[in-house]
Amino acid sequence: MSRTLIPGPMLIRWHWRRALVLVQELALEQELALELELALELHPAHHAGDRKKLRKQRFRIEELEAEIEERQRILHFRANRHWDTFLALIEILRHFGCLAGEEGLEPTEIGRTVGALRGDNELWLGLALMSGHLDELEPADLAAVLEAISTEVNRPDLWSGFPPSPASEEALHDLRGLRRELERQQECAKVTFPLWWEPELTGLVHAWAKGASWSDVIGNTSLDEGDVVRILRRTVDLLAQVPYCEAISEQLRTKARAALKAINRFPVCEIEDLLSSGNGQLDSAIERSMP
Repeated sequence: MSRTLIPGPMLIRWHWRRALVLVQELALEQELALELELALELHPAHHAGDRKKLRKQRFRIEELEAEIEERQRILHFRANRHWDTFLALIEILRHFGCLAGEEGLEPTEIGRTVGALRGDNELWLGLALMSGHLDELEPADLAAVLEAISTEVNRPDLWSGFPPSPASEEALHDLRGLRRELERQQECAKVTFPLWWEPELTGLVHAWAKGASWSDVIGNTSLDEGDVVRILRRTVDLLAQVPYCEAISEQLRTKARAALKAINRFPVCEIEDLLSSGNGQLDSAIERSMP
């Protein structure tokens, strides 16, 4: 015979207390949900316009943040690269005796000479001038050598009917070792500065410095007149700097002045330079070029 189990009074009271607790928790959750819904409705984003437009703007903000991050990374890389290059150049200058002192940052006589020059690689030019290999050259030969170490001639069809002079060839041969050492130092330091070496036109510059006519010079080269003028003016610019360099022999200063005078004539020099030279005379070529 089956019997129906009737919960005892204590068990019933426990279930009622549990039910009341659950009802209270549910009421709190509903109240919190209502508060969150109200806060969501009152959020300023609802007053900003179309939500699709907001998503686009948010996407654009993320794109700009990514671009800013990338540019900062590139800037950091470039800043470090330039600093590393600066430190490498300091080491090269110290190697060649351009810097000294307790911290190795005080310019020496060699360093001041290099600093007084203007060119694509002032250290190369300064070391060549101070090497002593150019001191005995005649002015025309000196002009030819300085053209070879200071000017780039990027022409595959380059041709000149004037052969290099023996003295300029010998001087360039003597400078090869210095150039190789500087090239090795630059490679070790991972810096790249041009070390021009263009002996093909030394004969042309030598001929012009020795008094060859302009028509004769142009008729014996594949270059046009503008290129020849540019090359000779680069040589003139370097020759004009030599007398003001500190650690250069007086003999080389004198030869540089003579070489400058020999090649800085029309049409290499400007008409204004001839007018201000004080002789008051213009040759027929200059007169024909004036309006």
